[in-house]
Order: sequence, then C-alpha cells, then structure tokens
Amino acid sequence: MYSELFKTFSSQTENMMSPFTSYNEMLVKNIEETTNLQLEAMKKYADIGINQIKNATAVKDVTSLIEFNTKQAETFTELSQSLIEDGKRMSEIAQSFKGNLDELAATAMKKAAPTT
Repeated sequence: MYSELFKTFSSQTENMMSPFTSYNEMLVKNIEETTNLQLEAMKKYADIGINQIKNATAVKDVTSLIEFNTKQAETFTELSQSLIEDGKRMSEIAQSFKGNLDELAATAMKKAAPTT
C-alpha cells in the first residue's frame, strides 16, 4: 500500500517538475551559447585591436603612413562585417531560445488543462 502511494506521489512530482527541469536545461544551453559567442567575439576584437596597435607602431615614414591608412579602411570593413555577423548569431540564439520556451509553455499548458 505504501509503496504504491509513494510511486504515485513520485510520479506526480516528476510530472509537475518536468517543465521546470526542461526550462533550466534550455536556460543553461542559452547561457552557454551566448557566453561562447561573447568570448569568441572578445578574442576576435582584441586581436584586431592589438594588430592595429602593432601596425600603428610600424609607421616610420609617409609611405608606411599611407599603407597604414589603407589598412585602416580594410580593418574597419572587416570589423563592421564581423559585428553584423555576431549580431545575427546573437539574434539566432535568442530566437531559438524563444521558440523552445514557447514550445515548452504550450506543452505545459496542454498537460495542465483539464480534460473534458
């Protein structure tokens, strides 16, 4: 008798906690993806900045100054493109999380709705 009661209680508790567990798993995945994106971006932008400093210190005459300025335009274009790509990736991560969250909410609502 007690074992059947315990099994029922355990099953009901598991069903009740299932959406919370799923939400936590989705949240951790989203945080992990966002953090990885940010770390990659920080490294990429730090490398660009360091290279710019190195290139600036290499300017010794008018010719090297002209070359540096030309490379500045190329670097700015590369940086702009990189920022756009990172923004798109961040948007994709957010949209994926929202879609998964909507799906989880819909599933939870179906389970919670009384059957007639």
